[in-house]
Amino acid sequence: FVFVFESRTRDTSGRMAGLAMGERIVERLGEAAQAEPNEPIVMVADHVIEARPETLWYAARRAQASGVPLVVLWTPGQISDSPAKGDLVAIRDDAQSPESGIEMSGWELLGRWDVHKYQFKVLLRRRLDVP
Repeated sequence: FVFVFESRTRDTSGRMAGLAMGERIVERLGEAAQAEPNEPIVMVADHVIEARPETLWYAARRAQASGVPLVVLWTPGQISDSPAKGDLVAIRDDAQSPESGIEMSGWELLGRWDVHKYQFKVLLRRRLDVP
């Protein structure tokens, strides 16, 4: 006999957090996206993608299904206090990530999510013309 142990994917997957993240993005940016339908909303990320890439994939799919053209860019080593590109930034906010110490003035916190042993936050650049 060979016993195989498989962890419960549902418990560690980023699906639910990603869908909730996408929903929050739609709530906050839906009107702005409708005003500029051909202009994608760009989210930049580094450690979130390395830890749980499916979380941002689900967030983008949820936003896109509601008409918000969210595009996620992996920017390794480029997340800082003032990233050059991006309308949104996803930051790992748990103690195991060097990103957790990043504080960004002029950005609005959209939300925080937990996935397995990781914590994420998404920030909105205030330069966007959103209500």
